Amino acid sequence: MTAKTSIRTKPRMVERKGFLENLLDPIDRLSETIFSILVVLTFTLAYQIFRFGGNPTQTPSAEYAQDLLIGALGATIAWGVIDGIMYALISMFERGEKHRLLKRIQTAATREEGIQAIAEEFDHILEPITGLEKRQLLYADVLEHLRDS
Repeated sequence: MTAKTSIRTKPRMVERKGFLENLLDPIDRLSETIFSILVVLTFTLAYQIFRFGGNPTQTPSAEYAQDLLIGALGATIAWGVIDGIMYALISMFERGEKHRLLKRIQTAATREEGIQAIAEEFDHILEPITGLEKRQLLYADVLEHLRDS
């Protein structure tokens, strides 16, 4: 009698990410927060200078505080809209680059031409840390994987 052995592995737990984690990494979120604070600070300082001129001893009124709050909120929203549009445009550009590379790989006439397309994209990253033979093997694996994508 032969014993049938089965190797059971635990199913991989898929890490669920929140909405922001899918869009921005922590460094981007931090830098966007800092830029927003800088926009508000710049606006409030400029507003104070234009409103009171060179007289810093003048006491601000309640109307001034309301105008300043509305203006700072508007400046922050405007910054968010501009930054959101730039993010969308950059994302579209990056996707277009990836699509062009994939199209170039899939339409390559020969295997060497496909490997050359991959090498042009990744050599500047991998050359300092890998040898030529390892890079060529990696590029060949990438080519086989992406040809049928």
